[in-house]
Amino acid sequence: MMNYTAEIQRFNADKRISQLHSKYEKGAFLNCLSVSRREMSHSKFLAELFKEDSFHGMGTLPLQLLMEAILDRAIKQDTRLIECPDKKVMFPSFKSAIMARNLSLSDIEVTTEECFSDKDGNSGRVDILVTCRVKPLMRENGKPVEFINIIIENKIDAQENDRQTEKYYKHFNAFLKNKGAGRVDTSVRKGGPRALYNLYVYLTPAAPSEMEGLKEPLSKCKECVQICYQDILDRVLIPLLEQESLSPRGRFFIEEYQRSLGVSYDNVEIYTQEGGGAQKRNVNTIIMAISKKESDELYQLWSDYEDLFKAAINEKNRQDDDDCDGDNSSNTNKRVRYEYKGQPFTMGRLVETVILDHLPEYSTDNMNQLFKDVVNCGIVTINPKSSYFERIEEIKTKDLCRICVFKQWTESGQYQFSDFCNKVKELGWYEVKEYKEDQISPEDSLMLVEFFTKHEKLLTTAMEIIRREHKDGIGSDVEALIKRTKSHRNRSTYCVTLHANNQTLRNLSWGRLVLTVLQDYASEESSTIDNLIKTFALPKNVLRIYKKDIPSGYFDKDVDMLSLADDSRCLVKKGWTIKNLQTFIKAAKGVQYRIEEE
Repeated sequence: MMNYTAEIQRFNADKRISQLHSKYEKGAFLNCLSVSRREMSHSKFLAELFKEDSFHGMGTLPLQLLMEAILDRAIKQDTRLIECPDKKVMFPSFKSAIMARNLSLSDIEVTTEECFSDKDGNSGRVDILVTCRVKPLMRENGKPVEFINIIIENKIDAQENDRQTEKYYKHFNAFLKNKGAGRVDTSVRKGGPRALYNLYVYLTPAAPSEMEGLKEPLSKCKECVQICYQDILDRVLIPLLEQESLSPRGRFFIEEYQRSLGVSYDNVEIYTQEGGGAQKRNVNTIIMAISKKESDELYQLWSDYEDLFKAAINEKNRQDDDDCDGDNSSNTNKRVRYEYKGQPFTMGRLVETVILDHLPEYSTDNMNQLFKDVVNCGIVTINPKSSYFERIEEIKTKDLCRICVFKQWTESGQYQFSDFCNKVKELGWYEVKEYKEDQISPEDSLMLVEFFTKHEKLLTTAMEIIRREHKDGIGSDVEALIKRTKSHRNRSTYCVTLHANNQTLRNLSWGRLVLTVLQDYASEESSTIDNLIKTFALPKNVLRIYKKDIPSGYFDKDVDMLSLADDSRCLVKKGWTIKNLQTFIKAAKGVQYRIEEE
């Protein structure tokens, strides 16, 4: 077994750590302002970057670099360039001028949140709109082009809604045909010739691996060119930083912005309504963009401390399972884990991971039909229930539903874990086995959890880099570890101010928050189970009178039991869904508890 103390000491003595920790734990200026995942913040910065007279002092170079990035993606995506010569994203003289870096740009005007509406019912707000004059370019039909519009739809933690890009296309293309049309819209910008060309761009934080092989944009309008923030970094920001004439102020701003792109984040829940109200969710990469130098540094760090990182991650996951998941197998007296793709899981978490790995092949109904003899209530559902796991990331089912997976498995009884394992083996998916792991002492366990907490951003960023780039063929193994670490649970913790002594307790997990509030309330009030259930709007089976044995899934230490008015003692359930927790917090605030998410 690894000497964890010695390995952590080796890690702490590494000269690379202080620099990396400072960068990834503290983050950049945008992170400090908590606006680093706001579309508006990025749109505002990019708009300022593309202006001719701006903080960088580089004139039209940033916009020219952007056009090169767009052209590169257009060539890769738009198969019509070959198949349909009459429908080109960029006409030949425009392409040639960009590739030769001989494109003359002037009169650059850049705005954000540009509103438009027309008589055809198209209306909206363009995230970034660039209008500029170009030296006269001739199209194949002999008509000149003197002005270019670049219409950019910027998406970070959201999907395109209300068919935005299609509305942009219909609106702005109409001005190419209408008499008296100005540069953009005569109601917004006055004057200008009709020799106008529109270029539509769909900007997302997709990983380069996701962009490879993309034959058309993922926007609703297929006339767009999709680019990613990695393109912005590689093709615009880094080339600007390499310019000796870049102003010191410009260098500072661009470097800070670059740092904000490379910091990891927990997945963000975004919901959209399409197709008669069907609920879908969007998943973004954790990292928006990162330089090759930084990528190589983090990969080397992971390679040097892989065993330590994995041990810390697994120990933190083990703690979370016992505290938060509500899995019936999460009994601290019998911490049995099961193996899937080399990673340890509790019963419920293994079921969830196996099911989610195979869901893209099936619809919701198909999957439930497969396991009807194992879980007669349905192994997956589109409606979150207390007996199902809440999801944080998009589930790409065949019918595009947001899916929750059944979690209440036991070693005996109605929902036996062994029945699920037998079915999975029968289907040829996987043979589930008990995970054999080293027994870690309580002291080492505490130390590893503290280590993970201290360096979480650094560890998760390194894992994301490996997953994004599939370095050395270990990307799939690390991806399984990421799923285990990030996507299965909301890691939010809470602080609460107690009634009994006005003490504020911090860093409470979901289950621990509920237990703490109930203990405090019961210590001051003459409470019964019925009184507690009514006061705090508690779901069924959250409270149970202690008799002889403690069922799995409940806090099992003597100090964690509630003392009731009739001198009986009461057990509190560990596992909570986000919906039930929010209901509880609302009820607790109704009896004057101060609860805040940390």
